[in-house]
Amino acid sequence: MKKVLLLSAVASTMIMAGGYIQPVAPVETPAMTPVAVETSGWDFSGNAKVYLQTDDNHGLGSLFDQGPSGDTNGSTLGDAGVSIKAENKDIFAGIGAGVRLNGLTSLGLEYDVVSNVMQSPNGGIEGGWISEGYLTYGIANTSVKFGRQELPKALSPFAYSEDWNVFANTFDALLVVNTDLPETALVGAWVYRNNSNGQSANMGSFTESNGKDNGIFMFTAQNKSVENLTLTGSVYYGSKFLTKNDLTIAWGDVAYAMGDYGVAVQGG
Repeated sequence: MKKVLLLSAVASTMIMAGGYIQPVAPVETPAMTPVAVETSGWDFSGNAKVYLQTDDNHGLGSLFDQGPSGDTNGSTLGDAGVSIKAENKDIFAGIGAGVRLNGLTSLGLEYDVVSNVMQSPNGGIEGGWISEGYLTYGIANTSVKFGRQELPKALSPFAYSEDWNVFANTFDALLVVNTDLPETALVGAWVYRNNSNGQSANMGSFTESNGKDNGIFMFTAQNKSVENLTLTGSVYYGSKFLTKNDLTIAWGDVAYAMGDYGVAVQGG
């Protein structure tokens, strides 16, 4: 992608003579040739967070209670983190890529303020991990995304990225989205590995979603043909789920928006 930067210069001078200010004719300068500036096509983004959580835990702790020294079961947890992402939607021939790096630190809060961290990178208190690393490709109304990525709850209700914690959990997956049908999105996914997003979860550790080389298959159809009405249906299938029996999950969602209010029915 090229952007053209047009440069121009305007010069004028004033001189003082005989007590009067007299304008001098503008000095003619040669026209400047437009300069083509190459841009990389990469978009960079990021954020920084300081996260603190506390609760009274039904009498087992009190608000902002750190607990005894070395006690990781107190009522107050905390973390600080930085996230940086780089994404290019068309590196060459329509192939794009994206990568996100997350870093967490306790800032030493565990000594004086909190009893434990909210998230644990690679089993420790401080560290980093690659939370996203994927390739994309699009043709007509079909897009493909392969690699470590976030999955949206609206299209994957039983395997999605939760953003309530410091950083969202992600998945190693293949995601295909098609929008050929009017007001309809058809989504297919194969989810191979994931990391959890619970309290003090090890965010840098990705485990198999359904045993070795099995993965979980998902198909979702979402339609918005009727104004303010969203219909969503999903089916998940895992063969020998967790080395046991096959797993099949069916889920339906009907949501209707009415101004500032809404009505929804869900079931599965």
